[in-house]
Amino acid sequence: MPKKTLRQLRREKDFTQEKLASIAGVTTRTISNYETIPGSLKSAKYETVSKLAKALGVTVDDIFLH
Repeated sequence: MPKKTLRQLRREKDFTQEKLASIAGVTTRTISNYETIPGSLKSAKYETVSKLAKALGVTVDDIFLH
C-alpha cells in the first residue's frame, strides 16, 4: 500500500496547516516546509514527527516512511 504524504494525512483530518501546527505544537512554517520542500521531513527531529503523528492519529512510520 502506498504511503501518504503529510499533506494527504492532514487533509484527511480536514486540518489546515495552522490547526495541525497548533495541535502538534510546531509553527505553521514548519508544516509548510515539511509539505513543500522535498526531504525536509526526513531531517526532522523524531520528537517533532512524533508530535505530528499524534496530532493526526497515525504512527510515526505513517508520516516518516513515505
